Amino acid sequence: MSSAIGGIGGNSSMTMQGMGRMQRQDPSKMAEDLFSKLDTSGKGYIEKSDLQTAFQNVPASSSTSAEDVFASLDGDSNGKVTQQEMSDSIKKLTDALDSQLQSMRMSGGMGGTGGMGMQGGADDAGLTQADLTSQLSAIGNPDSNRANMLSSLLDNFDQVDSNSDGKVNREEAQAYKQSSQSTAATTNTSSEAQVLMQIMNLAQAYGFGGSNASGASLSVTA
Repeated sequence: MSSAIGGIGGNSSMTMQGMGRMQRQDPSKMAEDLFSKLDTSGKGYIEKSDLQTAFQNVPASSSTSAEDVFASLDGDSNGKVTQQEMSDSIKKLTDALDSQLQSMRMSGGMGGTGGMGMQGGADDAGLTQADLTSQLSAIGNPDSNRANMLSSLLDNFDQVDSNSDGKVNREEAQAYKQSSQSTAATTNTSSEAQVLMQIMNLAQAYGFGGSNASGASLSVTA
């Protein structure tokens, strides 16, 4: 699981594998099991100190701190997290990741110049900034995927035009698309993924939360 966290910074395939494992977890069951371990005094809620103590026993695997995790769980920001609140927060994190990953998969499935938003042009010779501007102006819906991509190509024209010939061809546009998707995959999933993976690391340290859970269990005192 820690390898998947590292993948967030670079290897998108490892990130996707880690996200898939998290999506298979039942948020309610995870929250019930984890909450029972953290609420050692039976208060009916946990505080930041409870989470900080628990994370002292978990090897650091990302820059996400116990404070970050607690802030994500504490939906009403009252300094206390109930079991229901933990369940709701974990589900919210999981749903957010699921939505992002679905968007990434759909975006990755778009190929050719249709996916890039480029149309027309004589052949693969490329389109100038004026050509792209003309196509963008002709689009009826400025919020469409094609309009967004054309705008992105124009905003980053010098970067996309890798051979500096003043035109963007299909190959250059496709390379830019792939690079943008890789960056987006890293940026969009980092926050939710790292928080949720830290939660799963904690759950696994207690001996539950997934098939890769370690056999060791923690003993946390209030």
